Amino acid sequence: WAGSILLAATAHFALACPQVAILEYPAAANPLIAVTSAEPWPIRDGVLVIPDRPGLGVALNDEILQRYATPH
Repeated sequence: WAGSILLAATAHFALACPQVAILEYPAAANPLIAVTSAEPWPIRDGVLVIPDRPGLGVALNDEILQRYATPH
């Protein structure tokens, strides 16, 4: 659960695998998920709601990305 992109990729992979019955999601606050995502995914009735946006559905926080960007 290193960040919002990894969470999104894991969730999409789990949804694509019919043998996956559940996907555990940490209940404790994870600052890497919170700060890298501009729009956190909601949890409704104990279920992570995966957005239907293009790609992995992650809207990244541009301010955080710029803060930690490294020059090429």
